[in-house]
Amino acid sequence: NIRELQIGDWVYYGKKAQYPMQITSIFGCLGDDDGTVYLDFEGNEGDIWDVNIEDMRPIPITRELLEKNGFKRSENNVWRDYEVEVTWDYETTDMQSFTLEKYPNDENLVCGYGSCLWNGVNVRYVHELQNAMRMVGIEWNIKL
Repeated sequence: NIRELQIGDWVYYGKKAQYPMQITSIFGCLGDDDGTVYLDFEGNEGDIWDVNIEDMRPIPITRELLEKNGFKRSENNVWRDYEVEVTWDYETTDMQSFTLEKYPNDENLVCGYGSCLWNGVNVRYVHELQNAMRMVGIEWNIKL
């Protein structure tokens, strides 16, 4: 869905290939779910790629990706009587903590910042995590 993408988000280009590319421009009609997206990749010295939204796929969030990008993992926590399977914390430059929590029987990660968890802000893909972090002013320079 083109409405959930932002410039700077990372996605896979191609239906079968897993080549990560960054969104540089988005063109679509207001209210439409499709459109054209311009993509670029690290080290590219040529033209950017224009692709249809259906030719892109989201990049799943993995343990390896979080660890590579500075998230610290802790397991088997309890928060307000809820069992938390895994917690991932990312320390920001202002000493706040951006938190991802995984609950049993739920494939999504719940986001939090500081001392607040955001009920309903769930992420499964890199572009969703990038957008959640931007909401609190964190520009995350992801390493894929």
